[in-house]
Amino acid sequence: MRILLVTGSYPPNECGVGDYCKRLAIALSNRTEITMGILTGKVAGRPCLEKISLIEVEPSWTLFQIPKIIQAIRNWNPDIVHIQYPTQGYSNKLLPWAIPLIGFLLGKKIVQTWHEIFIPRHFFRFLLIGIVPSGLVIVRPEYVKLLCRSLKWGLKNKEIRFIKNASSIPHAVFEIKEAETLKALYLKKQKRLITFFGFIYPEKGVELLFDIADPIKDQLVICGAIPNAGGYQEKIYEKSASSPWIDKVLITGEVPADEVAKLLAISDAVILPFKNGAGPWNTSIHAAQLQGTFVLTTSNTISGYDENSNTYYASVGNVAEMKSALNRLSGKKSARHEDIELTWGSIAQKHLDLYSSLLDKKCND
Repeated sequence: MRILLVTGSYPPNECGVGDYCKRLAIALSNRTEITMGILTGKVAGRPCLEKISLIEVEPSWTLFQIPKIIQAIRNWNPDIVHIQYPTQGYSNKLLPWAIPLIGFLLGKKIVQTWHEIFIPRHFFRFLLIGIVPSGLVIVRPEYVKLLCRSLKWGLKNKEIRFIKNASSIPHAVFEIKEAETLKALYLKKQKRLITFFGFIYPEKGVELLFDIADPIKDQLVICGAIPNAGGYQEKIYEKSASSPWIDKVLITGEVPADEVAKLLAISDAVILPFKNGAGPWNTSIHAAQLQGTFVLTTSNTISGYDENSNTYYASVGNVAEMKSALNRLSGKKSARHEDIELTWGSIAQKHLDLYSSLLDKKCND
């Protein structure tokens, strides 16, 4: 079975969907019955992965590239074309939204993954992907319920599967003394190590860290690169240089996955104050929970403390609630025994089940 994943972003691009695609592609490529390809935007110096074919196109994603997309699909000749929506790399271009129709007209079985909830102002783009008979992967458990009524028609010709997300980084493994030394290095003279991890965009609510944490006792680590989107970079640096927080904030930039895992493991709390609410689709939450560290985040559907995942869900934007939860639960640890490779293997198997179902229908038609 030949599977072609299509994504606008792929490492080293900074995008959660890109990281998701890498983990999924690796897990699928470990199956002997799968030949794996990835169609994405061209980036200089991108490393190739064993057993995965990388097909790169000019990253403008404009309609003028339709002939190149047609040629790429014909040349690689996949059984399944699986497109991810949305990704940072697509920007606001139309070509990615036309790829399901292009693949369908070329006689390929189509699968789409919808990572975000579509809203009415996305109608034209949704029309392009909604009219195509497809397999559909959703990573949000209540996606169908949350999709607005005016767009539900796009689900009628889809074979829908909910397939959960997982951490894109490994479980931290180190000696106790190493953990103590590393924590002391990060803490300096402060008492609690508070970490944010992930892609740093305005909707992540990173600026709220400075209101939730306590500059008297907390050392903040903001782990991730900050793209200068609408002056957001300056806003974060300005807050970190304000009088209460001088020399108590570390902005790391991009960090290797194994080092991120160790940072999350030694933290007293990982705070992810997302402005749109969090859920099981957020890989950064899975990454922190995997280390057993207390996670403080927001949700529109869940409230309070979940002991199993050692996570407190506050209402979106409620700084007072988050401060209270941090003071009560910081430093709390839970024993997580999840095998991350086994988890991604299970995710890959569920995708494979969907692919096989679509191809079996084709054979029976």
